[in-house]
Amino acid sequence: MLAPAKLDALHNFIETSTKEELLWISGYLAGLATDGTAGVVGSVNESALKQQTITVVYGTETGNSKKVATMAASKLKQHGIKTKLLAAENFKPEQLYKESNLVISVSTQGEGEPPANAKGLYDFLHATQQSLSHLRYSVLALGSRSYPLFCQAGVDIDSQLRRLHATPLLPIAMCDDDFEPVAEAWITALLSTIQPTANTQQETVAQSKKADGKKSFVASLGVNQMLNDRGSNKEVHHLEFDLAEELLYNPGNAVGIVPENTAENVNRILALLKLHPQDRVNYKGETYEAFVLLQKKLSILHLASGVIKKYADFLQTEIPETRMDLYDLLRIYPMQNESQAQALIDILNPISPRLYTISSSPNAHPGQLHLTAALHTFESVGEQRNGFASSFLTQLKPGQQLEMFLHQQKTFQIPRSDRHLVMIAQGTGISPFRSFMAERDAIGATGHNWLFFGEEDFVADFYYQSEIQNWFETGSLHYVNLAFEKNRNQSLQVHELILKEATRLWQWIETGAYIFVSGEKEPMGKEVENALQQIIMEKKGVNSEDAGAFLKQLAKDGRYAKELY
Repeated sequence: MLAPAKLDALHNFIETSTKEELLWISGYLAGLATDGTAGVVGSVNESALKQQTITVVYGTETGNSKKVATMAASKLKQHGIKTKLLAAENFKPEQLYKESNLVISVSTQGEGEPPANAKGLYDFLHATQQSLSHLRYSVLALGSRSYPLFCQAGVDIDSQLRRLHATPLLPIAMCDDDFEPVAEAWITALLSTIQPTANTQQETVAQSKKADGKKSFVASLGVNQMLNDRGSNKEVHHLEFDLAEELLYNPGNAVGIVPENTAENVNRILALLKLHPQDRVNYKGETYEAFVLLQKKLSILHLASGVIKKYADFLQTEIPETRMDLYDLLRIYPMQNESQAQALIDILNPISPRLYTISSSPNAHPGQLHLTAALHTFESVGEQRNGFASSFLTQLKPGQQLEMFLHQQKTFQIPRSDRHLVMIAQGTGISPFRSFMAERDAIGATGHNWLFFGEEDFVADFYYQSEIQNWFETGSLHYVNLAFEKNRNQSLQVHELILKEATRLWQWIETGAYIFVSGEKEPMGKEVENALQQIIMEKKGVNSEDAGAFLKQLAKDGRYAKELY
């Protein structure tokens, strides 16, 4: 027990320290206190660890978890510790019974779910009952506090490993959008825990800078304009919001929007639940009117399979693994009594925010914020349906107010005004590049600009055509290459245009141009990257592997960035 004076000093120190500093300190103090015999949580023998292999596994969707895992593996190797780095899809879950030391870096997707490549490991941990008491582990979870289920995939993995009696080397570390400071601190603490005699006093933890990336604000819709002409298969809207106060953002940033369920859907569900709209209902420690809770807070469309499984469990009935709307679930598998309504509400997930890239420029559109949104359609239970968020946003009426929050996209920021810029877009991927071009035009940027844009039909689907033509005619946009699949004279796709312009594009790359890609991940994103690699292979005279490494270096230097969905 500490003396009162020391305890007061400790409390004062803790209150003035960041989470990242406390995480680092926890590992450092463990090393000092135990002289190499214990970690922050579990007992670790340094010499034994040096003789064993530490397996570092990453589950990733955007690459951030892989980046952290690679950093950790590199640091471990530098300190003489045998380390194996694996993507989650390449790690066989049964191998857990043979591992001694496991480090997991994992992100969270959608409604608290793991990345696709980590689902096998995630499901295995939830299903197995066999003890992992022999296993020491550490989890770093990546996520965003913009979402209700922050870092939930990592939290679930940590919980299951504890359930199976594995020993944590460190408490779980949870990273927000600005993940690098926490990740670096976690790696340092991990090293301090397993190798306390290292010279950790010389390590420094990067201080996180508080960015205005989560600023919430209310905007009023001024314009909702359909961008497609007659005959189009698409429904893309241009939305202009008026801002009540100045908003500081950069071209390339996005806004988060929390969509609301329709009154019609909510009322249908209330009828099946036998609840009055004004009935008071509890959810996560707070009380709401039933109608407000279902309209503004709870996800009731396309329920996650995990929610449906929980519903089947308390109904004690078999429901095939599927995804469906809450209304269909209650209609097909009705509750057995009214008392189950609260149990159902307890298992529903909160509505997750959706991110939309800003398509306006702070200098070209002061006092406004513009978005470009496509109505998403899909088939479910044999019916054609509209996407939840896209339907909500595209159906907004002028005068309606909407709460949003600003989201910084650090790897997709407009380059310096003197840099050449290549913009490759498909469909609504034009959104950030309208922002880029409007900004560079407004400030008189000296760097040259080149746009590749593709869609279905030249007449019906050429978004922002007049603006693009104006920028080209006034010399702000130096080259424009268009690919329309239904163009009678030239039916091409974006990646084919890139290959046709290989010589000029390579000249731009050699002189320091920045390349940005925005649009659908499949097939456009993959096809564009393959085309770029093909050009690099041809112009540099290298193989596919070296061309891929060249692109990765461009990305590392900030000269190659993708926004794919």
